[in-house]
Amino acid sequence: MRALWLFIFLPLWSDTVPADGPPFEPQEALKTIKVPDGLRVDLVAAEPLVADPVAMDIDEYGRIWVAEMPGYPLDVGGSGRIKILHDTDQDGRPDSATVFADGLRLPTGIMRWKDGVLVTDPPDIFYLPDNDGDSRADSHIVVLTGFALSNPQHNANSPIYGLTNWIYVANNSTIWWTEKYADPFGDQGEQVYFPDNPEGDLLPRNAADRNVRFRPDTYELELLGGRSQFGHTFDAWGRHFLVNNSQHHLVEALASQYLERRPELPIQTTIHSTSDHGDAAEVYPITIDPMHQLLTDRGVFTSACALTWQLGGLLPAPFDSSITLVAEPVHNLVHIDRVVPDGPVFRSERVLVKREFIASTDSWFRPVNFTIGPDGAIYVVDYYREIIEHPEWMDDSLAAAGDLHQGTERGRIYRIVPEDTPEMNWHGKLSLANATVDELVGRLASDNIWWRRNAQRILVSRNRQDAVAPLSTMAASSTSALGRLHALWTLNGLGTLTTSQITSALDDPHPGVRENAIRLTEMVLTENPELGQSLLAMTEDTNVRVRYQLLNTLGFVPGSDAAKLRLLAQNIESEWFQTAALLALDVSTHDLMHTVLHELTAPEHVIDRFVLRLARILARTNGLVPALTNEGPALGSRLAGAAEGLQQRQNRIAISRELSERLVELALSPDDEPGNAAVALLEAVIPPEPESLEQAQLIATDINQTVDARVRAVRILSLMPNNIEILPALLDSSYPVEVQLASVEALGAQSGTGPAQLLLQSWPNLWPRSRNRALDQFSTQDRANLLVTALEEGVILTEEITWYQRVRLMRDTEEPVRSRARAILKLEDAAPGELAIPGGPGNNDRGQVLFENLCAQCHMAGEVGTGAIGPNLATVQHWPRHVLLAELQNPSQRIASGYESWRLTRTNGSIIEGIIASETSSA
Repeated sequence: MRALWLFIFLPLWSDTVPADGPPFEPQEALKTIKVPDGLRVDLVAAEPLVADPVAMDIDEYGRIWVAEMPGYPLDVGGSGRIKILHDTDQDGRPDSATVFADGLRLPTGIMRWKDGVLVTDPPDIFYLPDNDGDSRADSHIVVLTGFALSNPQHNANSPIYGLTNWIYVANNSTIWWTEKYADPFGDQGEQVYFPDNPEGDLLPRNAADRNVRFRPDTYELELLGGRSQFGHTFDAWGRHFLVNNSQHHLVEALASQYLERRPELPIQTTIHSTSDHGDAAEVYPITIDPMHQLLTDRGVFTSACALTWQLGGLLPAPFDSSITLVAEPVHNLVHIDRVVPDGPVFRSERVLVKREFIASTDSWFRPVNFTIGPDGAIYVVDYYREIIEHPEWMDDSLAAAGDLHQGTERGRIYRIVPEDTPEMNWHGKLSLANATVDELVGRLASDNIWWRRNAQRILVSRNRQDAVAPLSTMAASSTSALGRLHALWTLNGLGTLTTSQITSALDDPHPGVRENAIRLTEMVLTENPELGQSLLAMTEDTNVRVRYQLLNTLGFVPGSDAAKLRLLAQNIESEWFQTAALLALDVSTHDLMHTVLHELTAPEHVIDRFVLRLARILARTNGLVPALTNEGPALGSRLAGAAEGLQQRQNRIAISRELSERLVELALSPDDEPGNAAVALLEAVIPPEPESLEQAQLIATDINQTVDARVRAVRILSLMPNNIEILPALLDSSYPVEVQLASVEALGAQSGTGPAQLLLQSWPNLWPRSRNRALDQFSTQDRANLLVTALEEGVILTEEITWYQRVRLMRDTEEPVRSRARAILKLEDAAPGELAIPGGPGNNDRGQVLFENLCAQCHMAGEVGTGAIGPNLATVQHWPRHVLLAELQNPSQRIASGYESWRLTRTNGSIIEGIIASETSSA
């Protein structure tokens, strides 16, 4: 029955596959790739020139460098290599390849640098120089080391030369908990440092699982504010955009240097999800007979990677401006978004309706990376493999079947251009390396990021001091805002940028230049405090991004709190402005909350939301101070925030009887907002034993009371230790489901197995939603034993066990409970011929009820449901029916990356289970 709603919407799927593939030979594979009208796909290179490519770069001579990873997913024995593609017949296209370097583990990125390339190959970042020009690396120099050698999709990757003249590297959390592949992928990394400068900058283990930036020549090394999985990108103005497998479009909204001003504050995230079509957003594959290995991530982003700003200047409308691309190799496609300002952050919108920018009918098409070329074209790196998923999240039998490396020694590079674009003719024919200083400076104003970035890199890495004069002229008078921008940062990289140039840039007509000029002041404010006055004059700037950057930077300007408060007041509806003010102001959280409550003017809901955040921080850092519970405005928000903050403290605090009685009175009042907050606060502290629970009992059973008031009364009853004699009566089916749910949770919070036995005895009386919630109360080992026994005896039906609960019982319990659970819960795959695959339409209403009762606790389907611990089921229409039914019969076979379950024990003894939503250095 559980599968019904999931397949009733499915169209019939064609399972026919061309007789000759996949795999397809390169020219045949090219025919399977579809792009919008007006665009063309060219094949640039294929096997044997390239094999297993994961990244590429194009240098100033027009040579194509390719990083190859034959060893994915498990071989770390040194099969990785770097190749240079050559054009021996001078037709502008590659026709031969040289192995530049080999013996690499699992190389994850490549960047041109000086006389060679930088390569990310965790635990190391290598510099591979070619000093004699023979297209062979002369040595393997470890520039940085200490990164985790973990699951390859989580390793440090994708070095990028940034606008700021730092090299940026994406980095992510490790899969340290792995059991199947603990050797070698259980590695958690070491401290990250320069081996040539061991006494210099030192980062925490695996760089605290965050992105990093470094300067090889000066041994500078810094943590960044966020993390990215495989790939990251910058827009034209240096804003950092990130990606993870199910969140395809993120932006770093808060830089690490601003967090470091107030390390004691528990800022929950520095990353903003920009997608207006949501996380795990729907995608539109056209694959024939798709090869999927994950549980439910079909038709939604599950392998998003290689987010790239389209800054080449070649593509026509509507793909010419404010465009990003992101690869989705599991679904054999490339997605496209338009990025628009959204206050101090951004919003990414679909460009195409129910179709993708690039999609292939070939299930082996695996786009994993992009490069913008000197011609402005988009170059697509195709890993071309049968299986792209890692066996960590596959059933052991599937991983052992021997298909993991099908396609090794295959790979392609494609070029996306307007239909009327001439054939590729630049390969090996560029002369930027030998350009004059004036030519290099002129390239900084190019419409194409390839020319701007490489010209700036060459000028800075060669320390071209003879470029200072033309750079100064460009910074002052170029008609190109991008030219002025790059001139400023190039002068900075050469160590010659003056305060007068920064001051002039603060008044630039383009907001992107002004925003960067503010960032540049941070580097010289200590020596040039007069720049602070120029900054203070900008609080009325018309651009919200400029004002946001100004607020962050003013945190380094003493005596500027009045200006910061003006900026906060102007933009208080933005939570990012609120966070920036909290970090920038030279006042305590307590004093800022007083200012917000009594001095700032804003809509009530905005003040309430901000006060709640401040109260949460204040309670976590200072405990239950009087300002959180005193009478006054926004009391509900202060109490709710205090409850959240106290839950995050290591030790619970006891409160007085006077405060406890006041909170109980609020909780049992008909006023929902302070009432709900009061009971939440009581649950977060150690209250004195109540003198009487009679009023709470009366309200809980009084049908004339509102449901919310009755639920709060049940929660008050649960505060009495071992209060088992009262709660079971509230499980009767005559009570509203909300009251029953609260009673289930209240019983579950009591210690021992007695409450769990009472839940089982009351099973026939529980509503379906209450049964789901009751099953969550069996998470401890002794209670799991009771649950498995109930399953064996038929008290609870196996169909009532959700996917999440099923996995927990079969994977996370101890023996012999685990084996007993597997015996009763794990269903073997049926042969295709044995599956009863219904045809025609289904019963939508009935299916939706089943989803809400059985699936919505763990999953969402579009905007329906409340679950966040399993992937979004929004797009099951893309599933072949027979595959859908087989997967639902065995839901524990595969677990999506990022949805591994975690169990946390709170200081009050209660248990939280779920997935990790976000992390920062302080929270």
